[in-house]
Amino acid sequence: MLFASQIYDFIHRLPSHRLKKQKEEMRMLIHQKMQRLQPEERAEMSAVLCDRIRSRDEFREAKVVMMYYPIQNEPDIRPLMEEYKDEKIILLPVAHRKKMEMRRYTGKAGLHRGNFGIPEPAGEPFTGAPDIIIVPGVAFDKEANRLGRGGGYYDRFLKHFHRAKKYAVAYDFQIVKKVPMASFDMQMDAVFTVGTEFVRR
Repeated sequence: MLFASQIYDFIHRLPSHRLKKQKEEMRMLIHQKMQRLQPEERAEMSAVLCDRIRSRDEFREAKVVMMYYPIQNEPDIRPLMEEYKDEKIILLPVAHRKKMEMRRYTGKAGLHRGNFGIPEPAGEPFTGAPDIIIVPGVAFDKEANRLGRGGGYYDRFLKHFHRAKKYAVAYDFQIVKKVPMASFDMQMDAVFTVGTEFVRR
């Protein structure tokens, strides 16, 4: 027999359980579509997304930009990393003890495999603040809400950089009607897709 406190606790957890399930189902569907991408499709769409970033005045004027190293058919923004590494301070994320830090990208030769098998720079952590953070994600909606991979690294990291512009790049099929959001999930300032862009501020 359940005590009243146990029943209350069970009911209280139901919304959280449903939200987690919704997120898992959405991740599975988008990952299936990502896996079906052909190399030439990915390259063509990634080139368009890189052009969208280049065309932004905010990006051209930024001195410090945090990017990401693409994995598992994510939009490939490595051309931007190479193009601007001598003109701007380009940073890449490094996962460390459930937290994320930034290190400067100086070229392919300076990368090594990190804890999750993702290439990351060596060297000391960058302690300043980026002007722009380009964020990967699984799914987004027109309100610039983001669904990540589930580890919470970016949500915990982004809350420390309120002034930085938070950009996301995505294939068109990554845009969904509504991303299931928890109170701690971070919104983007803009989401750029092949077909359009959704700018929140």
